Amino acid sequence: MKAKSSVEPKKYEIKGDVIFLRENINSFTTENDGRVDEGFEYDEYKLTLLNRPNLKQYVENNFNKLLRFAKEREETNELNELRRNREIAFKTIDKYQLVLYYNELTEVQKQELEQYRMKWLNVTETKIIPTKPNWMICNN
Repeated sequence: MKAKSSVEPKKYEIKGDVIFLRENINSFTTENDGRVDEGFEYDEYKLTLLNRPNLKQYVENNFNKLLRFAKEREETNELNELRRNREIAFKTIDKYQLVLYYNELTEVQKQELEQYRMKWLNVTETKIIPTKPNWMICNN
């Protein structure tokens, strides 16, 4: 997750059982209406480690491994959310592929339906949620 701070953040921070891991820390300066803003932007990942003795030492010794794990978990969560959205969309899409409904569609609607379905099939690669064709919105 992208984050910003006015002070330079530490590589990691421990708050209770939660570890905030940070990478790609870069300073920035922006000017807006004569006002100059300065700070730092970075990628931040959150992990929870319960009942881990010597947590600070553990993080120091395993920072890269923990960072890799946190990134993979975030990616997995994002993909799972996209998959859930795709399944919901397919319930509507599949209704229009039933023979009786499908035969009533115009050629343009059939083409839009096919493109919409393909975009959903590729959602975990593109990470872009497709927009329903207008005629599908009106018929639900």
